Amino acid sequence: MNLVERYASDCGLKINKPFLYQKYFPIPFDKYILIHAGGNFLSKRYDYYNEVVELIFPILKENGYKLVQIGSENDSELHSIADLRGKTSIHQTAYLIRKAALLIGNDSFCVHVAAAHNTPTITLFGSTSPHNHGAYFGSQNNKKFIQADLKGLKPSFSAQDEGTKVINRIKPEEVANTVLELLKLDKKLDRKTLFIGEKYNDFIIEVVMDTVVSPNSFPQAMLGARMDLNFDEEMLEKNLQIRPLSITTDRPINIDLLSKYRQHVGAVIYEIKEDYSVDFAKNLMMNAIKLHLFTYLPEDKLGLIKLDLFDYGIIDVKEKFTLRKFEDFKKTIENDDNKLTYNTKYKTMKFLAADNKWYLNEIDWKNNKPIENLEKNQGKIDLKNPYFWDNLDYIYIYNE
Repeated sequence: MNLVERYASDCGLKINKPFLYQKYFPIPFDKYILIHAGGNFLSKRYDYYNEVVELIFPILKENGYKLVQIGSENDSELHSIADLRGKTSIHQTAYLIRKAALLIGNDSFCVHVAAAHNTPTITLFGSTSPHNHGAYFGSQNNKKFIQADLKGLKPSFSAQDEGTKVINRIKPEEVANTVLELLKLDKKLDRKTLFIGEKYNDFIIEVVMDTVVSPNSFPQAMLGARMDLNFDEEMLEKNLQIRPLSITTDRPINIDLLSKYRQHVGAVIYEIKEDYSVDFAKNLMMNAIKLHLFTYLPEDKLGLIKLDLFDYGIIDVKEKFTLRKFEDFKKTIENDDNKLTYNTKYKTMKFLAADNKWYLNEIDWKNNKPIENLEKNQGKIDLKNPYFWDNLDYIYIYNE
């Protein structure tokens, strides 16, 4: 039973068509589609609207449609579309929704307003369900509900999912093709998503210490200094003078240098090898610098090391991506329609800056294969190279 029917039944009231006062808002588009990426619960917020936008943008442009984002100023900004986040009142938002050709959104207030005005609506569900929470009003022909794969379970109705967000199991091409269907555009996208890493949306720039980062470039990105790829304390100091960095290193760094620029050291990520330094960890702690420890050493070599570093943090034990792990991963993502091949593509928002050039990963850097700019964030996967797969959390894999 829909919640509207339940509330009406419990209160002994008749369901009438709702009314919300609308206030004019100037918008310079005759045909536009709204996207509302927000939601009162984290579990309701779909994280891959940018992928949806990328898929549908050329087709919508060709057919005279504009894309507009509405919602709170705290909602994640979508790329390459008009931005009205935090710029409209609830009454102006209602006006925009009524005039829109289509609204795409999570299970939230906006999709219910759209349905009440019979505006075509696409709603994404994860922790909730269309049966209980779907928009009640409006023509059924104008409403499309996309429910994430619940893996045989019931909706949790929780504010935050445990582990991977359920709503993110919805593939971007499913949303994009539903947009084209509801707009009655004679198109169908052939993208097939195979895998999206949990950190794919994190915008990260790692800097090899042969490059100085511009102080004004990419202020929204998380920046990391890769001292493990090129140990150069002079270059590290030049970068720390400019902006905050996290630092990845596999050997001790001059503590006086780190102390001098303590306010710009986000954290030191220290790889523990067999020649590790307890004094380095101790000095970082004494200077109130955050320390994260990790290692690729096998467990049978970590007993005494863990005791030595016990006071300075828990060592995150990582395992290199092997061919065996690769085969196991393939089994989890492949199906009858999609297989990993040498033509399979990937995207990432994690970049490497070196030699004043941009690279998609360490392999491309070592092979001197730079990209022109950060918008060229697509490549073909390297099936057998374990260094590529070590970045699995940060990549989106698909066939097209």
